[in-house]
Amino acid sequence: DFTTVGATGNITSQGQVITDTINEQTATAGVTIDGVLVKDNGITATGAIDFNATSIKLDGSYPVGSNNSALGDNALGSLTTGANNVALGKNTLSTLTTGGSNVAIGFEALYVNTTGQANIAVGSFSLRDFDETTSGFTHNVGVGHGTLRYTTTGLENTAVGGQALQSNTTGDNNTALGRFALYSATTAN
Repeated sequence: DFTTVGATGNITSQGQVITDTINEQTATAGVTIDGVLVKDNGITATGAIDFNATSIKLDGSYPVGSNNSALGDNALGSLTTGANNVALGKNTLSTLTTGGSNVAIGFEALYVNTTGQANIAVGSFSLRDFDETTSGFTHNVGVGHGTLRYTTTGLENTAVGGQALQSNTTGDNNTALGRFALYSATTAN
């Protein structure tokens, strides 16, 4: 049963309303459904938004894999089967295809990584060039702008502090604490 109310055309129903299309009354008004405004190229909601899914992608390209979360333009943009990844920021983990259990926060963090697993990069350009394709779990941790930036295949490195171990390319098992710590080391183990 439907009831039309007033000149505005409001419809009240005691049951379910099923339709394929809802159009705005005026071009800029939008349509509000239970507090959610859908309006020309945007959605505005008051209160909490709950996404009940195994993966969340907020740039319009829902990822495959499972238990992945991404927020940022092109974050997890190439993912095919990877799982348990978190990417926050533009181009974070954007070339990752099958790697898993990675965390990347900051512009281009873990940008080149395609299959590496169990890496943590926090800070713009942290582990940017890393792309270990043969070792599986690689356990690198970079916290700070540019940490381990040029590392390509190094394993089990830890760098904390702006640009710590920035020049490392293939070195393994290094620990650098503090700004510019081991900045020039390239292949040391």
